[in-house]
Amino acid sequence: MAISMTVKDARTGGVQVYPVCTSDRWLQYWHPAALGLGLEMIEALPVLLLRSEHRARFVSEIEELLRWLEANGSDGYTQVVMPERLRNICAIVKRADLATHEIAFG
Repeated sequence: MAISMTVKDARTGGVQVYPVCTSDRWLQYWHPAALGLGLEMIEALPVLLLRSEHRARFVSEIEELLRWLEANGSDGYTQVVMPERLRNICAIVKRADLATHEIAFG
């Protein structure tokens, strides 16, 4: 199993899929960090549908996880790959028009 972010354009039906992590990486890195930091939206990534009213909170949690990784990353995955994925997710979520696009994780 892998977790991806899917961005669907409601006007055209176009879909873009972005990798987040494998299930192994989720269990090893993402989930424990989200639990430890109390990041409820990150904890829900395997089944999250992002709504416009929750965008700011989601971005805040991504940024908090990035800060935590900067201080605690201990290997190539947590120092390079995971932060890169988080920055990409954050950038896409910030610029997406959630009135015309659906962002889902799963």
